[in-house]
Formats: sequence, C-alpha cells, structure tokens
Amino acid sequence: MDRRDPPEAAQARADAAAQQLNEAIERRDGIVAQIREIDREREALINEMRIVMMQANDEEERAMERAIQRGNRFLEMQRELERAGREIMDENEEFARREREGAVNGMGRDNIPGNEQARAEGAPEAELNRILERQNRLLQLQQEIEREIPVMGADNEPGRQILRPEHQVWIDPDEVNVEIEDVQPIPEERPNPPFPLLRINRQPPVGLGARMQLMNRIRRENIEAARERARLRRERERAMIELNIELDNGEEGRQQRRPIGIPFEVVNRPPPPFPDLREDERNGYLERIREEERERRRRWRAERERAREEDREEEIMEEVDAVGDEEDEAQQVQALQGLGGRLLDLLREMVEAHAANRRGAEAGGQGDRPAVPEEMVREAQRMRAEDIIDESSTRYSRACSVCTIDNPQTRAVYSRCGHIVCFPCAVENATRGASGGKCVFCRQQSGFVKLFEEEYCIEKKKEENRSIMRTVIEYGKIMCSGGRIHSLITHPLSWAIARDVTCIGLAVVLYRKAPPNARIFVGAQLIALANLSLALRLKQFK
Repeated sequence: MDRRDPPEAAQARADAAAQQLNEAIERRDGIVAQIREIDREREALINEMRIVMMQANDEEERAMERAIQRGNRFLEMQRELERAGREIMDENEEFARREREGAVNGMGRDNIPGNEQARAEGAPEAELNRILERQNRLLQLQQEIEREIPVMGADNEPGRQILRPEHQVWIDPDEVNVEIEDVQPIPEERPNPPFPLLRINRQPPVGLGARMQLMNRIRRENIEAARERARLRRERERAMIELNIELDNGEEGRQQRRPIGIPFEVVNRPPPPFPDLREDERNGYLERIREEERERRRRWRAERERAREEDREEEIMEEVDAVGDEEDEAQQVQALQGLGGRLLDLLREMVEAHAANRRGAEAGGQGDRPAVPEEMVREAQRMRAEDIIDESSTRYSRACSVCTIDNPQTRAVYSRCGHIVCFPCAVENATRGASGGKCVFCRQQSGFVKLFEEEYCIEKKKEENRSIMRTVIEYGKIMCSGGRIHSLITHPLSWAIARDVTCIGLAVVLYRKAPPNARIFVGAQLIALANLSLALRLKQFK
C-alpha cells in the first residue's frame, strides 16, 4: 500500500503524465520526420520520373530523326531503282520489237539490212553488256537498301509475314481519296516524311506494276496508322501538361503556391487542346498559353479591386442613408464622427490613386488621362530654358514696361518679332493712341496672340470646370428628386456648404461619376467639403 502523503502522490502522477506527454511528443516528432522523409522521397521520385520521361522523349525524337533520314535515303534509292527498271523494260521492248521485225522479213538478227556496220562493231554484244551492267547495278541497289533500311517491327511475331525493305514505302497522310485501281508512278520530288516508314504486313507480288498496285492498295491502312500515331502523340503531350499542372498544384502545395484570393478554377484550369505542331511551334504555343493565363489573372485581380472599391463605397452610402434617416440629430452627429473619418480615408485613397495614374499618364502616356503631346512638352521646355539661360533672348529682352511683373500669369506674343509681355499690358498698349499696335520692346507694328501653352491649359481648365459643373448639377438634381437630400442649398457645387449629412454621400457619388480628367479636382474639393461639413455639424450641436 502506498503510504506517501497526497502531495507526493500528486507529484508522482504529474511526473508520470509529463513523461507520457514527452513520449507522445517524441512519437509525434518521429512521425513528422517520417512524413517529411516520405515527402522528400516522393519529390525525388517525381523529379526522377520527369527526367526519365524527358530522356525517353529525347530518345524517341532522335530515333524518329534517324528513321526519317533512312526513309529519305530509301526514297532516293527507290527512285533510282524505278528509273533503272523502266530503262531496262524499254530496252527489252525495243530489242523484242527488232527481233519481231527481223522474223517477219524472213531474216534473223544478223540479216537485218543496214546492220553490217553494227555487226562488224559487235553492237549486240555491247548492248547485252550494258543490260548486264544495269542489272548488276539493280542488284547492288537492292543490297544497299537492305543494309540501310532495316525491317521495323517485331520480326518474331508468329504468323507475321515480313516485307522486304525495298518494298516499304512512305505514304502521305493527306492523300486520303486514292482508290486501289489508281495506279500512278512515284513522283520525282517528294517532301521529307514527318514520321518513320510504316510497316507493310503482307507478302509483295513480283514485278514493278504489281508492286505499285500493292502500294496503292495499302495506302488507306497506312494513312489510318499514321493518324493513330499522331493521335497517341497528342494524347501523350496533353497528359504531360496535365501531369505538370497536377504536380505544381498538388493538394499539399496548392494552398501555399496559389495566390491569395484567386479561385482554384483560375489556377488549375485544364489546358486547351494541344495541336500537332513541331518543337519550335510547340514552345511558342505553350508560351502563348502561359501569357494568356497571366493576362487572365491580371484582369481578374483588377476586377476584384474595382469590386472591393465599389463595395466600400456602397457600404458608406448605406451608412450615410441610415444616418440621414435618423430623427435624433445628436445620434446623427455621433454616427457622423466615425463615418466622416472613413469617408475622408476613402476619398484620400481615390485621390492618391488618380494622382499616381495621372503622373504615369504624363510620364509615358499610360492611364486614364491622355498624355500631353510631345511637341508641346518640348516647346514648353525650350521656352523655360530660354527664360533661365538667357534673359535677353527673343522672348524676353527686359521686364514688362507697363507692370514690371517678372512672371505674369497670362502672356501675349507679338506675331512679327516674337517678344512677350503680359496679356493685360498688351491689351492696354494696343488701346493707346500714339503707340497702339506696336511692340513695347522693338517698336515694330505687329499684332499679338495669346501664348499657346497657356491658352491650351486655360481652355482645358474651362472645359473641365464646365464638365464638373454639368456633372454636379445633374447628379445633384437626381439626389434631390429622390428625397435623399433633406436640406441642400441651391448651388450644389463642391465648394458649397452642405447643411445635411447626406451631402457627403452625394460627394462620393460625384467622385465616382465624374469624368476621369476631373476626378483629381473633384476629389480635392470633396475632401474640403467633407471637412467643412463635419466641422459645421459638430459646431452646431456643441
């Protein structure tokens, strides 16, 4: 019986429990180590499998190239063999014709009239020697073909008849409408075959004409075999692509490798049908697929960001409506204290984003706003450089003689001499009686025009202001007609003072609906409006 006091027993139980916990932790660590080792072995096996498959593909491609070279060599020998055979057949027919003509005339080969010179020179023996030489050449070609073109396939299969190499032919898979009776000679020029020579599994007949009939008879089954090989090759390549995607987006590494927020179907989209292309075209096709996938992901991210921004705006608009519907003004002010800060943050983010977009547009012509023409930028830089470097240039001889302003806001240029004065001074000088219409520097009689750079900016500013005016008034009327503004002053421009909190909601709508060229201006004014509206509302209820 254990006579230890209760604290010692509790300590013993605690030690035993701690020991069991340590053992469990050690077992867990061992299992984790085993799992990691298994993962490493799996990765090694996958890499090894990839290497083996790549080596197999390379070996198969090299074998195909060797077979194609052998096929080209065979075609050359086959054409030479056919030409020699046709020449021998023509000479045999000519020799037989001459024999028949001599027999009809009652004379033998040596009694043909006019053949004394040929008989004296030994012409029949020379002709026979030429025929024998050509036959020997044919035999040499056949032996060379047997050495160069080995029979492909399993030669030891039972019941299979092996066709000799000189009867193996290359069939174009595009020629699908050739009938059996369509016997045509082999063309002199034939393109390089895209696949190895196919095996013909039947015994060939003897003779040139019968061999050509056999070639046409087996054309269709060779075409089907070629198509089957191409289909199997495409399926193998498609399986390789799917295997790579599966390995790159496995169950264990998918959550780590997939970008946050992108759905699984975007990352693991099945590959499109893989066409039958060459190696260089195949690489370009794969690169084009990857580029399209990257562009699809970029568009998806941009749409997601726009949706988030719109959701934030809608959320603030709903809260603005809820605050405007409350009857207790004290509760409105309390809700406005939190809502005003969020609205200002949102507006600042919008203004900063548009300002960055505008800077990018001015730098490289990118973004929503079109860039300033390059010739205008160069002209402005040249004019500024003249102002800095040489004060006695054509544009500035001295300060304005009327108002002596060094940097006037608007300027006028005399068209004859090119001198520049401030525009009010030019107008005042033109209205004088004695010196009207003369340059104040060189005293030449000349008219004046506004500086193009300033005139362009002024007109653009006026157009933007008119666009802002129309947009603000239009959406102000829409908001007022819907009853969302309880007490809005008559002039709903961005610098007006709003008396109701829902005018902040109008500000958000105006910024979202404003033209891209006017957003930076509207956003800055809306921030001032929100600050002023919030300050007035808080001051009213103090």
